[in-house]
Amino acid sequence: MNSVKRFFRKYLLHSFCILLFFFMINIVLLVGVIQLMGKENDTPDIPLSTIEKGIHKENETIIADHKISVLLKKEHSWGMLLNDTGKIIWQQFLPATLNKTYTSTEIAQFSRWYLDDYPVLVQQTKLGLLVIGYPHDSLIKLNFITTPTAMDWILYGIPLLLLINFLLVSALFYRNNRKVEKATLPIINGIANISQGKSLTLPAQGELSDIRTALTTMNKHLHNKEQARAEWINGVSHDVRTPLSIMLGYASEIEESEHVPPEIRSQGEIIRKQGEKLRDLIADLNLTSKLEYSMQPLKIEKISILELVRQVITEFYNNGLSDYYELNLINNLTSDALCIEGDSSLLIRMLRNLIQNSISHNQKGCTILVSLQDTKEGILLNVMDNGTGISALQQDQFNRAEFSNSDYMDNGQTSHGFGLKLVHQIVQSHHGTIHYSPNTPNGLSVNITLPINLSI
Repeated sequence: MNSVKRFFRKYLLHSFCILLFFFMINIVLLVGVIQLMGKENDTPDIPLSTIEKGIHKENETIIADHKISVLLKKEHSWGMLLNDTGKIIWQQFLPATLNKTYTSTEIAQFSRWYLDDYPVLVQQTKLGLLVIGYPHDSLIKLNFITTPTAMDWILYGIPLLLLINFLLVSALFYRNNRKVEKATLPIINGIANISQGKSLTLPAQGELSDIRTALTTMNKHLHNKEQARAEWINGVSHDVRTPLSIMLGYASEIEESEHVPPEIRSQGEIIRKQGEKLRDLIADLNLTSKLEYSMQPLKIEKISILELVRQVITEFYNNGLSDYYELNLINNLTSDALCIEGDSSLLIRMLRNLIQNSISHNQKGCTILVSLQDTKEGILLNVMDNGTGISALQQDQFNRAEFSNSDYMDNGQTSHGFGLKLVHQIVQSHHGTIHYSPNTPNGLSVNITLPINLSI
């Protein structure tokens, strides 16, 4: 279930990335707003120090440079100079509604706030108090008083608050992801177990309990169905075995009897051969059913693969291999003592099925070569013939371990699919690999790789 764990980790990582992206966008927007505020917060370009230098006193008369008038007019502003008694001793563009003298209280008030709703800036000069007024609603004056400790809280508290918020939301994302994973992971594991034919019982409580219950019920239904199928196959195999043995016995007697006509003996031979095919078919059916449902425990032992192959080939010759067929062994092993661990009876059945497959589907005869070679991956067992071979479609299906029902029987004869399916199951139970390919110029080549063990 590594892919499922990767999915949840990827989902969680994406959530953190989205969250981080969200905070980065907000920071960029905040910086942009602050910059925009700073740009729009520029006060009118009337530096008080410049105006102060442009005002001087000559013969008890306050005189201002012409550039001050130009500057004030450009900014639609006005200016005045108050002496120590609050009386205006110089003014420029002063609104008519304003007073000509001011008390110390009035001066204190408009220095901090507004003068008749005019925002003003003040600066103490050698000649008096310089007051520059701006148009209505052009500036906003605020009175902000705080302590250094409070300012520290503002400077460091805001970033800390953002960090706490980020960590809190991240924790919520993680908790939500874990909650989803906890609810869905048992269901995903259950589906994987069902696909592998394993038993399954999920708790009916918690999130998505209806799905868990449905999966458990489905698993029990499939298990009961497959168990009934396996028991039925085993029962039929057992019931057929006894009458089939009787039929084969009588057929052999008829075939070998000298008191019956040759035509009858020939018919007895046909009955025996077809009965033996039926017997092998029932045995294969029973075995493949047991392997499919893990009802066939492997009897693991050390096996000399060379001796096993020689034994199978010898059996075919001893059982009367037709002259139409030639069966040979090519030994390319670096050592005749190379062994594998496995079930010898199953491996014999595997090789026997491959050789019999070449014989059954090449009625006009063919040459069958069985070769052995040790490689880095294991022992390579190749069974190759120069017969009719299989179609490209069948080759592709067999390499994908797809054996359709139409491949099992064909007009009463064993087809490629059933015997080769059993071969595939035996190879799989031994943790090996199998590959089908065409032989050149014609025929079928089957490569089987089985793991190598220590020599004996």
